[in-house]
Amino acid sequence: MGRCYPHLNLEERRKIGKWREARMPIPEIADRLDRAPSTIYRELT
Repeated sequence: MGRCYPHLNLEERRKIGKWREARMPIPEIADRLDRAPSTIYRELT
């Protein structure tokens, strides 16, 4: 089986929302949260 990523918690989701409003790029958000960019993209869709 593939690697399993834990879901983002509420605090991380709030940070993502704030950073996306500020137009921060997804790769930078992923770095700040120590997550894969695909995890962030998955949460946004």
